[in-house]
Parts: sequence; C-alpha cells; structure tokens
Amino acid sequence: MATPQPQLANLRLLSVNITPLKPGGWVLRGAVNAAWSYYMNDQPGAVVRQGTQRFALDPGQLMLIPPACRYDADTTVNVRHLWGYFFLHGLPSHRLRGLESPILVPQAAGDELFPALFATEGITVRNSLRLAARLLEAVAEILPQELQKAAGPEERRLQPALDLIADAYTRSVANRELAAACGLSTSHFQRNFRRVTGTSPAQAMLARRLRAAAQALLESDADLETIARRCGFGNRTYLSRVFRAGNGLSPTRYRQQNRRSG
Repeated sequence: MATPQPQLANLRLLSVNITPLKPGGWVLRGAVNAAWSYYMNDQPGAVVRQGTQRFALDPGQLMLIPPACRYDADTTVNVRHLWGYFFLHGLPSHRLRGLESPILVPQAAGDELFPALFATEGITVRNSLRLAARLLEAVAEILPQELQKAAGPEERRLQPALDLIADAYTRSVANRELAAACGLSTSHFQRNFRRVTGTSPAQAMLARRLRAAAQALLESDADLETIARRCGFGNRTYLSRVFRAGNGLSPTRYRQQNRRSG
C-alpha cells in the first residue's frame, strides 16, 4: 500500500496595509470575513469585542481573526494600524471549527519585523515575504490539537472528494462523482462525509465557492457577474443572496468595507 502523502499547507497573503487612524476611525459592527484577518497597532487604545469578551490590541500585539468569526472593533486614540487578509490553503476546514474567536499571538522575543513595518522602511517586497512567513508561523502556534493530529483512515478515504471540492468548485460536482473518487457508494460517502466533517458535501462546496468569491472581491476589480461565473454560482443574483447569508454583507458592501477599513 502506498504511503499517504502529507498534507501541505500554504498561505496566500492578500493585502498589507498601514493606516493612520483617529479616534472613531476604526468602527466595525458585526464584521465577518471569509479570509483570515490580522491586526497590529503601534499604540494602545484599540479594542476588538466578541459578545462579552474584550480583546485589547496592545502595542506590537498581533491579533489573528479566523474566517467566519463575527466581531466588533473600535479605537479611541490616534494609532497606526497594520491590517490585512490572508487565506490558508491545504488545511482541512472542518478541523478549524474550534477557532471561533479572535486570537492574540504572543510576540516573539527579538522580532524586528513589525517595528520595521511601522518604521520608515514600511511595506517592501522583503517585508511582505517576512510577514507571510510570520503569519504562517503564528497560525502554526495557535492551531488546535485536533488539527495537528494525523488524518485517520476515514478522513484519508475522503481526501479525493475534499481535493475535488477544493479544486473543482467552478463547476457542478455531483455527490456520485465525489463518491466515485473515494471508491464508495453515494449513500455510504454522504454518511461518512457528514460524520467526519460535520457538514454535507453540498455545504462544503458552497463554503469553498464563498471563499473563492471573497478572495476575488478583495483581489480583483471584476464585476459581480464575472465573479459569480468564475466561482461556480452561475449568476450574480444567486451569488449575492448566498454571500449575504454567509457573510452578513452584500458582495459590493463587503468589497467596499474591507478594502477601506479592515
């Protein structure tokens, strides 16, 4: 029997921004993103809230916010605000379900990257590469134990279907095709998929398409009709309806808000 190949993860950095903020200049209510968000400030005075929990952004403190985490944020002083988005690829999304709150990452001793970003050196190609590496390292530090475990036999059996969902989201993929890729009957595949991932194949495919649409909204100026076709939604009406249901904002509003304020 062939030795299972290890699952490789990689990070796609979508944006790096440093924005001067005045009191009241960073006000988010019920914010949610399909991508990971990261924040850091050079001065105290900014707060992220989720329900009754309060997360203070102390100077030099890196904060990561997982996808689909809904939160509020505001600032009461003048700060320089480092922020942006990234996607993680190659990680089984069903294992990330335990990450539902903002995460404060301990600052590494002697880490010179973030002071360099806030200094006159600013955002350079070198620093963007260093930032991507630091974010990937930070994610590895805070991943739940469940994610660090090797995939069990049932999950390995489903891997061809998970790969299809990840790569073939632009077209219609029936359950029978996913089941055949795994060498299972359709009914057996559907039961196993829900037991292992906690969701249905259709819901997993929709979540993958929503992530692709969110990425396209942030990375391109393509119109909604084009994004809808490229991401497997067929038309902008359907995209707009499910995007609002999943992210709490219309695609247009999502693009405007996240390009402007983070």
